[in-house]
Amino acid sequence: MTMPAMRPEPVLSAAAMRRADERTIHDFGIPAHTLMESAGKGAAMRLLQEIQPGSADGAWRVYCGKGHNGGDGFVLARYLYEAGATVQVLHLHGSGNKSTGGSLAGNVAAHFATLRKMEEADPDDRLHIFPYDPDAAWPHAAVHVDALLGIGLERDLREPVRTLVERLNAAPGLKMAVDIPTGLHADLGKPLGAAFRADLTCAMGALKTGLCLHEGPAYAGQCAVIDIGIPGVVLRDAADGDPVRSGYRPSDDLVRGWMPVRNAKAHKYSVGLAVIVAGSEEMTGAAVMAAEGAARAGAGYVVCGCDHRIRDSLEIQLPDVATIPLPASGDGIEAEGALDALSERLDKSGVVVTGCGLGRAPGTRAFVLRLLETAATPVVVDADALHALIGRTDLLRSRAGGRWILTPHEGEFRRLFGSELDEAGIDPADRMAAARYVADAYDCVLVLKGYPALAAAPGGRTWINAGGGPALATAGTGDVLAGICGGLLAQGLSAEQAAVAGLHLGGAAADRYTAKRAGHSLRATDLLDELPFAMKERFGVG
Repeated sequence: MTMPAMRPEPVLSAAAMRRADERTIHDFGIPAHTLMESAGKGAAMRLLQEIQPGSADGAWRVYCGKGHNGGDGFVLARYLYEAGATVQVLHLHGSGNKSTGGSLAGNVAAHFATLRKMEEADPDDRLHIFPYDPDAAWPHAAVHVDALLGIGLERDLREPVRTLVERLNAAPGLKMAVDIPTGLHADLGKPLGAAFRADLTCAMGALKTGLCLHEGPAYAGQCAVIDIGIPGVVLRDAADGDPVRSGYRPSDDLVRGWMPVRNAKAHKYSVGLAVIVAGSEEMTGAAVMAAEGAARAGAGYVVCGCDHRIRDSLEIQLPDVATIPLPASGDGIEAEGALDALSERLDKSGVVVTGCGLGRAPGTRAFVLRLLETAATPVVVDADALHALIGRTDLLRSRAGGRWILTPHEGEFRRLFGSELDEAGIDPADRMAAARYVADAYDCVLVLKGYPALAAAPGGRTWINAGGGPALATAGTGDVLAGICGGLLAQGLSAEQAAVAGLHLGGAAADRYTAKRAGHSLRATDLLDELPFAMKERFGVG
């Protein structure tokens, strides 16, 4: 029996999520009332995995607005009460009719009415519903649940919500947000004046883009996606229909399905030849890490073309990597002689990785441009090779062909594309939109480093990497990443797959390190040590 292909996990903008909701209701016949019931129940069950009634002193408080987010909160409160918690529901929807909830309407009002009936029938005096009073005393609570405002917020918080959020942030107790922390922009991940700081966020149906970007992770805490019954095809179509603001997050299962499998007849040439063109007298280590990254990722034969003056050093550090000395002088690498020296290997290679620690001498820049003009294989363009392209991005348009991976950090990205982004009206700080624009405009796969790292494929998807975190903020990790991507390309992965899998594998190696060690202590070479274990344990690579 053929196993179904693993599907990527959608990450949706606010607009895409609304479209997914509407399509589910109208095209698939799942009522909004049912979706709200599933959302509240799922969030309650996830919260109960973190804390059990009676395990901490104080009531469990649920703060509900008058919109759909508040409706989810009313349902959640019911399930927490049924699980044995003492629940206090504070609502911000006016006084109105006590049984219907005043200004509430539709499904929100219906769920509020059900909760009110449960309060009236409560024999244990464990469920209380009352309007939020900013002047009331604030007794201790074990849990605070934010169900105030949902994904539609686009302007700064107003009173009384802003003061309530600030008060909640200062209060002790476990804090959970329903769908998104109140005050956090659902697309950009930026606080709007103030935002709720959650320990846990239960995202309904799919992660929202703002939970992953900028300050979003700091406000969201741990994120859990709650299945509320929206079909997977609807979520994926919603993401694909909004490529600028929506994307995907890779999973272990997805990347595992991409990883090359060696058959019994495999030999070093059949599993990928990677040519690494890297290193200089000042930065021999960059060449070492890029070459080791390609080898650790599974390339069967790695060749390092380097300035002839560092060849002896590299051969000592890379005993299992062939080296090709490239002619060089005080002006850098000599273009024609270097291309001649590399030609035989380039003709047979599956990938060229260039730029890591290569230097910026005029001759070296001319060599890099000639290499890029003539390369017939996929190319990973990193560091000093990116610098060589400043003012020559025409090479990308004419040569990339969807097979080049560019791996800039924020500064390199701005130097390369900042002026063009300005002309297009795109803020480079808007990383999703900027990455999407460059990938499409230059027909390349863009890996925009930082946290989180993004991988944007031309005419396709933007991927949001979840692993690694701030531990990767150390010199040399970019060289390792470039090598890993190159090693995967050499084995036949597409540029998009190699970029996404490279980020995910590097993040997995960093996560394995930080599980037992201080993240601040991680060095780039530690990734090389951890990578084989992560590949075996998480991705089943034989």
